[in-house]
Amino acid sequence: MTEYDCVGAGYSIADPELCDLAKAYKLSKSKYWIALEGNIVIAGAGIAPLKGEKSIAELQKMYALPNSRGKGVGKKLMLKCLDFAEKMNFSGIYLETTAQMQRASKLYLGFGFEKIDSPLGKTGHFKCDHYYFLKLS
Repeated sequence: MTEYDCVGAGYSIADPELCDLAKAYKLSKSKYWIALEGNIVIAGAGIAPLKGEKSIAELQKMYALPNSRGKGVGKKLMLKCLDFAEKMNFSGIYLETTAQMQRASKLYLGFGFEKIDSPLGKTGHFKCDHYYFLKLS
């Protein structure tokens, strides 16, 4: 997030659950995965119910270190998230990001997410300006 100057209130970097991801993702229908290179965390992504829309999942905190990008790590994490969301019987997956995160947007579109005009739920990420949704079967 700091790489793209997405810091402070209104971005996910300010979410209180970042202080204890393990606790945050122990909640019902929530899970977080990490990718390791040796014993170094190089990427992560999570799924949890969207605040205010319990039948919809939110793809959350999908981060990757710059040197881990372009190696398929994001795709593997995305597959884990999609599979889990389907197993939890969510009707769809929502995510939000910013215009400057173009590589991430390309990844989302490649997995069938569609850009939508306005935010869903109550994430508190009022500085995000790109919203995506994927309907699940």
